[in-house]
Amino acid sequence: MMKDCGFTFASSSIGYTKADNLKMLDHCQGAGLKALVGFHEQMIPALPGGDGWDAMAEAGVQDYGSHPALGGWSVFDEPRADAFPGLAKMNRTFGERAPGKLRFFNLLPNYATPEQWGTSSYQEYLDRFLTTVKPDVLCYDHYALMKDGTLRPEYFQNLAFIREAALRHGVPAWNGILSWSHGPFASPTPGQMRWQVWTSLAYGMKGIMYFILWPYPEWKVDNTFPGIVDSSGRPSPIYPEVKKLNHQMHTLGKTLLTLTSTGVYHAGEIPRGGQPVPPDAALQPPANQPLLVGFFRKDGTDEQYAIVVNRDYAKPVECDLSLHSAVQEMQLISATDGTLSGLPVAGGKLPLSLAPGEGKLLKLSVKPRAPDPSK
Repeated sequence: MMKDCGFTFASSSIGYTKADNLKMLDHCQGAGLKALVGFHEQMIPALPGGDGWDAMAEAGVQDYGSHPALGGWSVFDEPRADAFPGLAKMNRTFGERAPGKLRFFNLLPNYATPEQWGTSSYQEYLDRFLTTVKPDVLCYDHYALMKDGTLRPEYFQNLAFIREAALRHGVPAWNGILSWSHGPFASPTPGQMRWQVWTSLAYGMKGIMYFILWPYPEWKVDNTFPGIVDSSGRPSPIYPEVKKLNHQMHTLGKTLLTLTSTGVYHAGEIPRGGQPVPPDAALQPPANQPLLVGFFRKDGTDEQYAIVVNRDYAKPVECDLSLHSAVQEMQLISATDGTLSGLPVAGGKLPLSLAPGEGKLLKLSVKPRAPDPSK
């Protein structure tokens, strides 16, 4: 079912035993997937110093390192900063003993507290992690959709923090998104799943982690609030949308993985941490529409791209984007098959239709600016 839904790897949860991990690896091998083996539970007693963590990494390589389905290590979930030196030891050991395997850590969101981060600010938390641990990717989770119908106001600010830190340190960024109602968090709708994925892509995220595919049966959860599948393994109402989104990311990823984010802007009501679209931007969305625009440049080239997202996950949007005079042509990259198709532009306007929470990836042909004679 994971393969059918378009996932690329599975990760073991907190509390998994060695037998559980080996069973997961065997199942993933049979399905043609990779697995990340988790260590969080075993490491909790060792916090915060990290003594013996490199030995634990050695043991992990001995237990799982030769399994053909091993994709890497889910080393720790939501660490405090005082754990970073120990995590750095594990990271080095895994890199030396199992080169080429992903070393995965998942950080706290910005709505955690300084006590939880172990730093005075969220930016310090991110920078200390990146400088000390030197991870393969920068990943965090942020569950913004609440059962009372509200949206956490820090969501876009968190995306901005992660985007900026990843660019500063030259690492890919991932976002962990909500796919299961637990605690105060809502059971997402298909539109909300689109919204979480496309807003993440517009901010330059290179990977998406879902919490959770399958509520572990031993958690004895109520199937009224399933994940992507329920605890009995049956597809939930969001399963078709997640399958579609995963296919779209596989298709568009061939382009997205070659792009670097150059700016992210909002129209309509500007959320916390958001920036309005500058007047000289290549695309100008209507000021009264809830739209998000992420701009990109293809690595090593002058090619420019943009992702335009409907920030409303309940209602569709139809709008006309105004184009800068330097924009000569617009093309849509199909999320279905990756093909390029020309878009109708008339009078400097581009009509665009977006379903609730939907985004579209556009390629811009932009006339080079003349050099400034004063420089």
